[in-house]
Amino acid sequence: QDTIYILTTAKNVKHLKPLGDHDPDSSNGPKLELLTANKADSNEANNQIIIKALKSSKRGKRVGHVEKRPAPKGQMASFNTALKESGLELVDISLGLGVTLSCKDKDAIAAIGKASDISTNVLR
Repeated sequence: QDTIYILTTAKNVKHLKPLGDHDPDSSNGPKLELLTANKADSNEANNQIIIKALKSSKRGKRVGHVEKRPAPKGQMASFNTALKESGLELVDISLGLGVTLSCKDKDAIAAIGKASDISTNVLR
């Protein structure tokens, strides 16, 4: 609830580190916990850290995920396996996420209209 966990490569951790370097007690948003991927144990330790955090947040029974396409092999596959074994319920949030992302403000609608006009003129 107050921490965002990101599991990624050492190179990406180095790039993301400045985002997490703020005082967690301040009102600058949630704490950023960067976890470095570990191929040696297939990220088992990192997966357990994330699952423990999921179980301790709010009621800790459901995890939202996007079920549109199969998970890639490697890092995500080992996490999905650990998640299924954890007993947490997976809930597909594709529809709700799509509806949320489809909302546009006046400026976005105007930009889409301009892009449409330009495309029409270019293709004539």
